[in-house]
Amino acid sequence: MNERTRYAEQPAEQHAEPFRVRNLALVAPRPVQKRALGVQATLIQKMFDAVDYAVMLIDTTGELLFSNVAARELVGADMGPGFVQQVLNDCPPEDYRAWQRAVLDCLAGQRQLLQLKGCQQRMLALTPVSDEGSGRVDMIMLSISRLSICSKEALASFAAMYRLTRSERDVLSALALGLSAEQIAVNRAVTEATVRTHIKNTLHKTGQSSLRRLQAQIAQLPPIRAVS
Repeated sequence: MNERTRYAEQPAEQHAEPFRVRNLALVAPRPVQKRALGVQATLIQKMFDAVDYAVMLIDTTGELLFSNVAARELVGADMGPGFVQQVLNDCPPEDYRAWQRAVLDCLAGQRQLLQLKGCQQRMLALTPVSDEGSGRVDMIMLSISRLSICSKEALASFAAMYRLTRSERDVLSALALGLSAEQIAVNRAVTEATVRTHIKNTLHKTGQSSLRRLQAQIAQLPPIRAVS
């Protein structure tokens, strides 16, 4: 019986069983000496922690293998056994069914994209991870969308590169969250004209001809974040 069939035949209550958290060292991409394994696992952890996207790795039974800092901040610093089920419990029934279908298709080797209505309308990408030798899908990588089009760290670097003022950077950060000039003015307790002046100055400094082009530019910034 393949993994896809086995998962499909599991009743919903079995899916709700707590997941066991494994050490990252168990999912190192290539066999290495035991002594080097811990070092490699640490480097992989640091690399993913520097990415401003929530990334998790689960196996075909739903066990959590790995999560980066962004994922733990999103789901909860205490993310542990049963976290996927906890998230789904807060979502409407159709979200669970959509998740189940996506997992089954992912086990068949197909990338999936879905939106859970009960989870702040975030988008989830499911990517099958197969063994190099057998080609069998034995893990699924989950990537979760951000609410902002770029990270705070990337935006700060962008602002420094173009010598934006503190006010211009704050307005740009609000624009990255999808706020309008009017909303930004209300939040900052200033006039809309003041906000538009900051936008105009930012467009001039960055050499962009329109707000749409500016937003497209910051959306293309690398998804970096600070690593402690």
